[in-house]
Amino acid sequence: LRTAQLAAHAYETATRKEIAQLRIHSAMLDILARSVDVPLAFQALARQVADLVPCDRVGLALLMDNDEFQTYTARVNEDERRTRPRPEVVFKADRTAIGAAVREREPMIINNVEAAAIEFLDVNVLHTSGFRSGVILPLVTKGRAVGTLNIVSRKANAFSQQHVDALLPVSEIFAVAYVAHQLQVALTRQRTVETITELTLGLSSEINGALQSIIGHCDLMEREHPDDA
Repeated sequence: LRTAQLAAHAYETATRKEIAQLRIHSAMLDILARSVDVPLAFQALARQVADLVPCDRVGLALLMDNDEFQTYTARVNEDERRTRPRPEVVFKADRTAIGAAVREREPMIINNVEAAAIEFLDVNVLHTSGFRSGVILPLVTKGRAVGTLNIVSRKANAFSQQHVDALLPVSEIFAVAYVAHQLQVALTRQRTVETITELTLGLSSEINGALQSIIGHCDLMEREHPDDA
């Protein structure tokens, strides 16, 4: 009977945890659906990420067209959180843990930041800031990695595969949102170019018409007054 009670309690706890995770995922989708600004949505979602996996800081690294990462940081303590995201350090893909995670498209658990700081520049920044362990999850959608979600702690060995599994759906949500944002920016840029092209062609047509009129009047004047003087 005791064993059955323990099993029932464990099942109930697991079910509650799954329901909590689904609610967090739903909240994330709702926020991302209402905001086309991924860094701004990330700032609003930092607390939900910390509810899934206890940590001291949440980071987002977005891969730009020049193969560099623009990073953002959100503090999970309510009194430290910013109302708007602020771009922070820009990292190149080489010699960085976020670059390695994107290349391999596999999550990376860093149990000892001090040891990894020798190899990776971004981990060295974490080490100098007093963090001791972290998790880096690539943002992957349709086989394409577009950045990373980074979770760090001031405690050593703070993360495990269980935390990675809990964060994978979150990283997928951010990946889809960022790709959608990129497509929207590209579409806006294309529409802007098309508008400028139409305006340029219209202006060119008007200028050409005016020039033809001037040339016509000049021809008439030349016929009426053949004497150069």
